Amino acid sequence: MKPHAFLRAALLAVPLLAAASGPGSSQAIVSSGQSFINAKLLPGEVQPDGSRMAGLSMTLEPGWKTYWRYPGETGIPPQMDWSGSANIAEVEVLWPRPEIFMSFGYQTVGYSERVVFPLRITPTDPTLPMDLRLEGMIGVCKEVCVLEHLDLAETIAPDHKGARYRQIKRAMRAVPKPAVETGLVRAECRISGAGKDRNFDLNLAFETPLNDPVVLVEGGPGLWVHGVETRAEDGLAEVTAVVTLEQETGWVNRSSFRITVLDGYMAADVQGCTAPS
Repeated sequence: MKPHAFLRAALLAVPLLAAASGPGSSQAIVSSGQSFINAKLLPGEVQPDGSRMAGLSMTLEPGWKTYWRYPGETGIPPQMDWSGSANIAEVEVLWPRPEIFMSFGYQTVGYSERVVFPLRITPTDPTLPMDLRLEGMIGVCKEVCVLEHLDLAETIAPDHKGARYRQIKRAMRAVPKPAVETGLVRAECRISGAGKDRNFDLNLAFETPLNDPVVLVEGGPGLWVHGVETRAEDGLAEVTAVVTLEQETGWVNRSSFRITVLDGYMAADVQGCTAPS
């Protein structure tokens, strides 16, 4: 996606931001010659499977925040385009555990101060240098929201030792783990109702007790999940939400949901949910 396409996609979020900000709020997307984020690429080390880890480091100015892959009730998800890279077959972005903020009365999900996104890179030819190139649009917010255009490049030699790999490894430890590694026993969901707005009921069961979990639900393409409420007791969590469809007669695929459970030091990545037995 080219920069102008990034801008067009990001500006589609303007009505949502304006609607969510409410009367008297100063939230808006503005253009600015000043940057509130310092971003750079960090080369990492070769992995046993032949892939290489790298990192996208972002340091924000005090008081500014940026968004997770799912921004919450309002916000702009980051747009990242790696198609300008050379000798790279695939770039997988790993998302460290996010923070939960209240912005203009709405829950948003993202990062403050500094974040490193681990990147798992698959080279086309591992014997040749890789030219890693990122073009993107990142929303950063304080009293207002600003779109920052990223244009970063880094050439990684095949024998590069990854001097900053410690930062990347630290960020990798913060990425939510597959649910099976966190003691998830069951993830069942029911979608009911008709039209664009459907009811979403989710039951999660873990082997160990939950304290005060935050459950984030992503709906997949064409779905927007909002109004999430969670009740937890022992190792069980009951989640209710509303799923809004782009198409009124659309079909909701349970496997398209991605659920993140944050509870104390535990962070679980749940891929899909099954129909109740």
